[in-house]
Amino acid sequence: METISRIAIVEDTPRPVAIATHTFQGEARTRWHSHRRTEFIYSTTGFLTLTTGRGKWSAPSGYGLLVAPNVLHELAGFGIVDIGAAFFADDQVRPTGETECEILRVSPLLQATLGALAQEPALYDLSGRAGHLAALAEYEIKRAEIIGSGLPLPTHARLRTLCDELAATPDNDWDLDELAAMTGFSRSTLTRKFRSETGLSIAEWRRRSRLVHFQTLQASGVHPARAAKQAGYDNYRSFRDMSRRLGAAR
Repeated sequence: METISRIAIVEDTPRPVAIATHTFQGEARTRWHSHRRTEFIYSTTGFLTLTTGRGKWSAPSGYGLLVAPNVLHELAGFGIVDIGAAFFADDQVRPTGETECEILRVSPLLQATLGALAQEPALYDLSGRAGHLAALAEYEIKRAEIIGSGLPLPTHARLRTLCDELAATPDNDWDLDELAAMTGFSRSTLTRKFRSETGLSIAEWRRRSRLVHFQTLQASGVHPARAAKQAGYDNYRSFRDMSRRLGAAR
């Protein structure tokens, strides 16, 4: 996977909304970084994942990721991903509550507005067309529908190592006894600590992780049947049934 040192940063541009664009070819990721402004990352193609110290959020085309200021994160793209990154100066544009990131639905109007604003000069006329586009972008972000939730990550070192291993090998069939042995915890301690740190059972966490893995493979051009197998399912029908149940539970 290619590592991108940085996407052209425009967040210091003295405008209420500043936009940078970039294309990820194949599989690529940024280095860990943060921004002083709230960032909205979206794409018209491919699949994005964003990882922080507390969780992982994913967005196919048609969705975007709203990231709070000063949150250290890593962005990865799968497939050919045309990325837009909009930086908002308005402190009212940010994830709600204590959430670091939210998955938002990108309406056709929001996509068109951000696309048009990206074509304007960086130092656009605040009283002209671009100024109105920026105001509309802020309004549309504030009213955008929040979709689903991220994949929470534990802060406990042994639990985080376990999650990293489960994410890296989604087709494993380790049972709870084997997982407990891997962490050095008893079964009961593992299940209690895991739920306390993530809000999910291990089974629920694995299902969400496998869904993200399937989506990244499919965005990279892997056939759905093969992607389902690599994500840990016997066949695509089993995966499809699981994803429907997971969607209904959200």
